[in-house]
Formats: sequence, C-alpha cells, structure tokens
Amino acid sequence: MSEAARDAAPDAVGFVLAGGRSSRMGEDKALLRLGGQPLVAHALGILRKAGLAASVAGAGSALGALAPVVEHANPGLGPLGGICAALASTTARRAVFLPAARWFLRVNTRADLRRAEARQRTFIA
Repeated sequence: MSEAARDAAPDAVGFVLAGGRSSRMGEDKALLRLGGQPLVAHALGILRKAGLAASVAGAGSALGALAPVVEHANPGLGPLGGICAALASTTARRAVFLPAARWFLRVNTRADLRRAEARQRTFIA
C-alpha cells in the first residue's frame, strides 16, 4: 500500500458479526427485537456513537437496510470467516468487532483504541 493510500485510510472502522446460523434459536438472532429494534441495530449504534463507520460482517442481505454488509465466501467458518472477510474489505489501520447478539459490554471504544495504540498492541474486548 502506498503512503498516500495509507494516509487516506480511516484509522478505525467497526463491524458487527452477524453471520451465525442461529440453529438453536430457529430464527436469526441479529433480527430479534429489543426495545423495538433488532439486536444488530443496537450493536451498530454503539459503533457509530464511538465515531466509527459501521458495517455488518458475514450476514445475508436481510441486514443490508441497516448497514453495508460484508459477506464472506465460507459461511461455515463462523465468526472467524466474518472477521477475515471484514479485514479483507477495509484499509483501516484498526477494526473493532462486536457480536450482533452479545453487545451488552459497555466499552469506551475511542479511549480503549488510543490506549492500545499507545502501547502498540491489539485491543480485544
């Protein structure tokens, strides 16, 4: 990647992992409603409030109305397939991932990213 392209790339982006089969639930967990909104919308909102461009990774087209969708060619790989597809789709220096159905952690994403950058480490929540 050229220096100009690297400088133009966003510092960080966010992805919601929503590619599971939800086989035990019998329906897509990402679309289950909480407070009148699908669970995936809550996770997208957290990323957007942190100032990140947010996309859905590993999902089908049903979620395309909520955010850009990055589908992956190997859905049988579970969350790892979504993570790999998401990372391949961006030039951002960092990526933040939230699961569609378990986003209840309260994380100060910007501050955590800055601390991780200062330590030159990867942040995993």
